[in-house]
Amino acid sequence: MHLNLSHMAYVVAVAKAGSITGASVEIGISQPAISAAIRGIEDAFEYKLFVRNRAKGLSLTPTGRHFVNRAQQLLDEAAAFQDDVQGFGNQIAGEIQVACYHVIAPYVIPPVFSNLAIKHPKVSVRLHEGSLVDVVNTVKEGTADIAITFDMFDDSTVNLERLISVRPHVLMSQEHALAGRQSVSLDELADFPFVMLDIPGVREYYQNLFRQRGIQPDVRYRAQSLELVRSLVGLNLGYSFALLPILGKRSYSGDVIIRRPLSHDVEEAYLSLVSPKDTQHPKKIDAFAEVCREAIAVAIDTHSQAMFDD
Repeated sequence: MHLNLSHMAYVVAVAKAGSITGASVEIGISQPAISAAIRGIEDAFEYKLFVRNRAKGLSLTPTGRHFVNRAQQLLDEAAAFQDDVQGFGNQIAGEIQVACYHVIAPYVIPPVFSNLAIKHPKVSVRLHEGSLVDVVNTVKEGTADIAITFDMFDDSTVNLERLISVRPHVLMSQEHALAGRQSVSLDELADFPFVMLDIPGVREYYQNLFRQRGIQPDVRYRAQSLELVRSLVGLNLGYSFALLPILGKRSYSGDVIIRRPLSHDVEEAYLSLVSPKDTQHPKKIDAFAEVCREAIAVAIDTHSQAMFDD
């Protein structure tokens, strides 16, 4: 016999109500249909699910009790499955696999997730953090539905949507020789030690800024995390750059870090969304992308206005 979920649900309803009449009222199914479903299951498996007790109505047999427990588990799993996959189509619900470049994740993910929870509470997110290369690959391999990163890669096999431009600014100790300037140039910085964020994409981006002006920077230290860069800068071991307007003024060690804009134009970078190319997105992905556009733009604008106040 091929069991169906509806018939199992009828049996569970009868077990809870204690009668076919009560179950019929509760689930809106006729009594004959419920009786036929129970009889069909009992005939197919050759055991009784219920015994009739004049004083108590229908009671489960030991075998019936086991059947109902297993049926309830299956019904619960089916409901969870439906909740999970309904977002594959037109419903804005279900889980989204999101990749994010690990350097920017602490900055962009909190406002995006916060806004998402308010606007689309039925959408859940599983986050994958990684390098610039990693997050693009998660999209190409199908591990992630969408990624948030910089546009510092060249790959025509994915779709790239540039959200908002960001311009590098200089990080330096308050004891740095150029700290008194309102703005500084790359030419002025060339004579001082440079603390480089040495990760693919970002490294080449900063190198290119100097190359375009014919300058060879004095790369004294290399670090693979922005917080280590900030700690070395705070100790006045060199200057560095940041692309996002991070408002924190102190390193992990408590040293004060000041921000100065560059005094000349340089190539901007873009916070971007990466998604599979030539693929129709479920509505939940489109909804997530719209939240990203709004939340990231607000964060950049708000923080940029407050950043150069030291």
